[in-house]
Amino acid sequence: MAYNYQRNCPPCGGRPPYKNPWGPPPPGAGRPPYQGPWGPPPPGAGRPPHQRPWGPPPPGAGRPPHQGPWGPPPPGPGRPPYRGSWGTAGKNNRLQSQSCAQEEEQEADDLYMTDMPEPGQMEEDWLYMQQLYPNTARKLVYYIEDAADRLEYENSMMFDNYPDRIAVEQVVKEIIAVIQENDPALITMPEDTAVSDRKGDQTWDSCIEEMIQIMLLGEMHHRRWRYQQMNRRNY
Repeated sequence: MAYNYQRNCPPCGGRPPYKNPWGPPPPGAGRPPYQGPWGPPPPGAGRPPHQRPWGPPPPGAGRPPHQGPWGPPPPGPGRPPYRGSWGTAGKNNRLQSQSCAQEEEQEADDLYMTDMPEPGQMEEDWLYMQQLYPNTARKLVYYIEDAADRLEYENSMMFDNYPDRIAVEQVVKEIIAVIQENDPALITMPEDTAVSDRKGDQTWDSCIEEMIQIMLLGEMHHRRWRYQQMNRRNY
């Protein structure tokens, strides 16, 4: 015969809750935390930091920087800049290139001065060419050289890189004024000159003025060359 487990159960159909023989626990009561065999730890206590077997490190101590097998580097800025096979870069390269350019220019000037004749020889050749001028031109040379002498000074417009045309024409007018005062027959049209020989608007005065200007420019060119040669040789 099978045992009927439901025979002694209450009408609810389940086991009643367990009743403690000492009664229910008071309000707020529960199992206290485990204290261990030595009791609770003192206030503020905890595991101390690991000290290693030789104790804590001294204040400010730490691993020193790696010195390498040759010791610490000498005091200074550090590794010098890479110079490469052409020297240092930057400003030194520019200075070297400028010095090389100056040396090449000096060598070219030396070769130029070697091939050029002496100033005395050039001056003699220039005077000989002036003797081959026509009669009227040889007389005008005196007044043109006098005007060039007055222009031959330091920082004169005659020694400018690009002399001004208006300034040259003003010098020509001054030369004509001096000739008219001292020898007006030199620039006066001869009586045997026919009117038909004049072409267009070009008059005798304009021809004389143009000839004086051409001769003045030739004299200025000669003196500019002489001035440059003297400066190069003195340098």
